[in-house]
Amino acid sequence: TKMRALTTRSTFFLRRTILHGHDAPLLRRFRQGLATSAGATSFGVAMRWAVGGWSFFIAENVLLSENRAPVIEALGDEDRYRLLYGTMSTAACVSIAAGFRRIHGAPPLQWPVHASPPAGRLVACFVLQALGFAGLAQSLPKLQLPFAPTLLPPADAVGSDDGQLAPIPAAWSVRCPFDFSKSEGLHGIQRVSRHASLWSFAAICCGAAVVTPSLPQAVCLAMPVAVALIGGAHQDSRQRRGVGGALPADLELATSHVPGLAILSGAQGNVASALRALGDETKWMNAALGAALAIISVLRHVR
Repeated sequence: TKMRALTTRSTFFLRRTILHGHDAPLLRRFRQGLATSAGATSFGVAMRWAVGGWSFFIAENVLLSENRAPVIEALGDEDRYRLLYGTMSTAACVSIAAGFRRIHGAPPLQWPVHASPPAGRLVACFVLQALGFAGLAQSLPKLQLPFAPTLLPPADAVGSDDGQLAPIPAAWSVRCPFDFSKSEGLHGIQRVSRHASLWSFAAICCGAAVVTPSLPQAVCLAMPVAVALIGGAHQDSRQRRGVGGALPADLELATSHVPGLAILSGAQGNVASALRALGDETKWMNAALGAALAIISVLRHVR
């Protein structure tokens, strides 16, 4: 009994010495080191989830499309190639969705989750997403008012007091709210980039990234920039060889993969003239619809 009491008392004093004595700072540093190590490991895992799915998507797309002929020869026919391509693309998309769900709200946080993003980030979100939505909207048929004034021909004009012919007041006619006419050659959003849809999608995602507090989640949302950069360059490479489309030399010289590079470099002539032509060819009602969607998106983050 005396030995047991002595052992218990010794253990008590030993614990008190470690926790409250001169060894306490060492113990605290040890615990802080463990916490830091665990946090770094958690951050590393989150970042792998953030970029892994997108990296898989880029790799399978480039490798399978670049080696289309050898893969078809190995598989036996084109139907099996399409099945493989579709299966791999689906798996990549599922991995992106799973990764995004896994890291949703993961630390480190740039600001509290339930707080509004800084004002500068809200502005950046609007600019990026307005450009993105407006760019995607350019691929749609041109929106127009469903009614328009119809000018009567000169034969139906009436005389005015000064002897000059004045047209009869125009009548309003109903028309389709969509203009399905297409323009040939260099036109519209193609002046900005040969792959405007990819870059527009990337801009929308980057707009979401700048107002996302979770750093791993923001990185995941910014990955479409890599998709646009690598995917667009890969498409150009294939089309130069006549695979999956064509890229005429004159069109390549007058346009660019990177947005705005052809305009600013003078490939389309005088910069001011190129910008004026872009403004004339822009579907402004479509762009306004895109800006409205960007405003709605920004307001969702204001708390």
